[in-house]
Amino acid sequence: MRALSSISTPAAHVLDSVASWWSHALILLGLLLMSRASRAQGPDADQLAFSESAGGAPTTLSAAFAYDGGSRCAGTVGQLVPAWANGAQAGTFSASPVGLSLNPTTGVVDLARSQAGAYTITNQLAAGGAAGVAASTFLVLHTLPSPVLTASGPTTFGAGGAVRLTASGGTEGATYQFFNNGQLIREATSNTYTATKSGSYTVLVINPGSCVAASAAVPVTVAPAKTAPELSIAPNPTPAHFTIFTGAAAPAARISVRNGRGEEVQTGLVPAGVPSYDVDLSSLAAGTYMLQVTTATGRVMRRVVRE
Repeated sequence: MRALSSISTPAAHVLDSVASWWSHALILLGLLLMSRASRAQGPDADQLAFSESAGGAPTTLSAAFAYDGGSRCAGTVGQLVPAWANGAQAGTFSASPVGLSLNPTTGVVDLARSQAGAYTITNQLAAGGAAGVAASTFLVLHTLPSPVLTASGPTTFGAGGAVRLTASGGTEGATYQFFNNGQLIREATSNTYTATKSGSYTVLVINPGSCVAASAAVPVTVAPAKTAPELSIAPNPTPAHFTIFTGAAAPAARISVRNGRGEEVQTGLVPAGVPSYDVDLSSLAAGTYMLQVTTATGRVMRRVVRE
């Protein structure tokens, strides 16, 4: 009797395919569960140097920052605020060496409480038990100038005189600008200036880092040129008396009569506004005398003959 061979039908092939698919699905499901269990026993994602985005892709943490703009002058009122790189965040801030007033949480620098110097500032992001992420930047704070303006000689002088003004109190690399009565003197940009005009002189000293301060004012006075008083005398020669004519607007004057040896033999005072003044030489011997009239604006001398 002939044995019957197995009969292959389409339904049998379908059943075999379904069984194979379920077998692969169960294997993949098992691998997925094992992976999740392994991740649950590992370190938390926040402890690593990267985090997981909403899409599941890792994102590297950044602590990068810098200080942009603002004053670089220690001792002035103001703050320096960190500017963050894209995606960076604040951690714990520290500075080296000491002398910088730094907020350890925000990284803000208080200039008024800081000392001049060169500092390395570090932003440290903690990562649990793992190594953290850190970034550093370099900051230089300069010294606030203490300007002093010194005159080389008297600051009151006549027309044609001058006084040299010298500024000090700046650091190396400082620049200078002089002012007279608050008006900028364009050509006066060194640490010295020769003043030839009346006014109140000051100097701005600008240290590196935009550190600016002004000196106390030094007053300079150029006195008007003295002019000899206008006068006439009559009669001259005179037997005993003569009159000095000075005009109604004459200033107060001192009268002095000197003999041939230069000795003062007679004096007098003439009030301001007195147009004429009589001089009596009757007590003096005959001869030639020198009359000197001195006012606040000058002095004039005339020869007088006593007969």
